[in-house]
Amino acid sequence: TRLSQGGMFATAIVVTYWAPTSHLSICNAGHPRALHYSARERSWRSVTVNSKAEGLANLPLGVVEGVNYEQAGLTLESGDAVILHTDSLSEARSPDGVMLGEAGVIGLLNDVGAPESRELITRLRERIAEYTGGADEDDDVTILVLRRNEVAPLVLRPANIAGWVGNWWRAMRTSVREGVPFPWPELGIVNFLGAFVRRINRARGPGTRPSE
Repeated sequence: TRLSQGGMFATAIVVTYWAPTSHLSICNAGHPRALHYSARERSWRSVTVNSKAEGLANLPLGVVEGVNYEQAGLTLESGDAVILHTDSLSEARSPDGVMLGEAGVIGLLNDVGAPESRELITRLRERIAEYTGGADEDDDVTILVLRRNEVAPLVLRPANIAGWVGNWWRAMRTSVREGVPFPWPELGIVNFLGAFVRRINRARGPGTRPSE
């Protein structure tokens, strides 16, 4: 809001991932488009919103009022990757002043492939440095790589539900026997299901790893 009052604006990109269906939703407000690596096709492409909104849509924040913002969606498969980045990549210039552009960034990524996340960022920046002739970057550089962590979504099974109910029953009996208040959690999905999810994860054993 303060930026808009001063005649300035900001770009933004919001991403939501739903693990049970491996679905990634992207809402973009004038930011460089996300780039998606398909392990099946072994290639990179930009993620495009097929705009169906009437009037102004997907503009940077703070430009004008009444702008519609839409979502692009894709399903991530095993080995896929998504890059979110600032425009410093596409605006990199060669020694003779030619801007790299989105197509140029995708071309460099297709040469690099999709190695482990940290290596991917390092190799991409090395390729861009080669393109610019080693010139210093004159803008902030942010690169965020998203991948599936390959942990299977949780499945509700009778044994899990029985264990959950058993924990509640034991807590109730303890409360009555010792004359103490029952430890009701605050109303909320996280508080009611958080312990249940942790119990299932422990039952599944080691081998899981956090998202990159």
